[in-house]
Amino acid sequence: MKSIYLMRHTLAVLSVLFFASCDRDLQPDQNVGARNEAFDLGDNEAVKIEFSKALAQALNEVEIRAFLKENSLKQYDGDYDVLYSMVKDVILPSGRTFGQVLEKYAQSQRFKTWVESAPLLTIFVPNMTQFSAEKWDITSDIPDVVVVNDELKKTVGKYQAFRNDGGHYEIDYKSKPATPVVVVKDNERIISKSKSANARLHEETSIEKVSTKVIFETGSHNYYFIGDSNPKEFLKNARQALQNDVAWDVRTSYGLQSQRDWVYYWLTPTNQSEPQAGVLLPQYSEYLRGFKVNGNNAMKIISQDFTEGNFEFHISLSFIYREGNMQTDLKVVPCTIDDLISITSNGTIYKEFNPNLELMPWNMERYGDEWKFTVLEYNPSTTTTTTISAQSNFGWNFSLTFPFKKIGINLGASGSTQKTNSQVVQKTTASTELGSCRFIWSDPIITGTWGNTSTSNWGYNTLSHSTGTVELSIEPVAKWPAPVRD
Repeated sequence: MKSIYLMRHTLAVLSVLFFASCDRDLQPDQNVGARNEAFDLGDNEAVKIEFSKALAQALNEVEIRAFLKENSLKQYDGDYDVLYSMVKDVILPSGRTFGQVLEKYAQSQRFKTWVESAPLLTIFVPNMTQFSAEKWDITSDIPDVVVVNDELKKTVGKYQAFRNDGGHYEIDYKSKPATPVVVVKDNERIISKSKSANARLHEETSIEKVSTKVIFETGSHNYYFIGDSNPKEFLKNARQALQNDVAWDVRTSYGLQSQRDWVYYWLTPTNQSEPQAGVLLPQYSEYLRGFKVNGNNAMKIISQDFTEGNFEFHISLSFIYREGNMQTDLKVVPCTIDDLISITSNGTIYKEFNPNLELMPWNMERYGDEWKFTVLEYNPSTTTTTTISAQSNFGWNFSLTFPFKKIGINLGASGSTQKTNSQVVQKTTASTELGSCRFIWSDPIITGTWGNTSTSNWGYNTLSHSTGTVELSIEPVAKWPAPVRD
């Protein structure tokens, strides 16, 4: 349920570093040896380990610590990440490039292909109790380097870490280290596409298809924000949905039998023997206005990994056309832990995050009466597939010629046809599936009010549906001013 506020107010957000089972700092396990020989490492994983060993040595140099602190604080991708391919050729005060310093400590000539073999190689500075990008004292804090390996995490629940003296150990992925660390992993917000001729022959993944705007390039790869959504700008623009942002049509639909019929077609309930007829209004589009985690257990499902940083929720909107074919559109919702929870003296409060993300207009003649949403928390890894099924009812209450007038509310009185379909979509093995939910055309948009309507401190509650892990709220938003109706 999303609350639409009548007046702007300041929300004090208390910073939280982690949640539930992960809020304690633990010393690393010093007694566990390296397990690399137990796994058949691909190029990407082998590069991450080689890179991490070199980085651990390079961090002995204060110039490198200063460089990583400065660049992580820029939050280029909305988190405290430093993408190696983007900064490897940056010249340091000493006259060397960042890449040249790491090459100095590399244990093989493989450093020459680090970017080509692992183009998303990223150094992340986690937010811990005693150490973070902001708190990093570069004169004294020499972090160890933790390297993310999904196979090691899945098998033994640990990651490898490398010290600047050449030693190594393993650490529980659920427990924040007590000593400073940085993390080497694949970037979760940016993807790369190879420029090679062979790469151009392969079929693009679902994520690649929605990522089309190049943000920078190297000799071997082009780079894109996933879904062309800049997380830094997204987080800047996301805000509480205010009452004065809500279209008059949505507000005045409250109390009607079919609120979306009023918003999209200017239809109200009448005697179905003489129903009203209306044409689809072009200025409205559905927006994702509310996103909320369903409590502690749901948060534990989403993440207990201190190396993750901010969240990247991938929301798939699946719908069926009147002709019976099915389409699934991917939307990306980045957010921070502070967007989702607040820590108070009374415990953890789960807040609603307001992405204000446009989906598409709900053209009932084309898409019927049902949309399906499937949610996961994205992490980069091996690509696999899953099947999404959807259904929708199509009313016969539309005229047969353009402009396709809708006759009567909902599915009308003339009957309807139900169509179902399924689609194979791609996901990564390290992503966490968070369930699905359905929105129906006849669902109310506004379900009630809160506060005292005789004062200025009141607003509307809007309908939300739960996937079992998160709650979503959608509502029509006017993309440009709608005409005032009598």
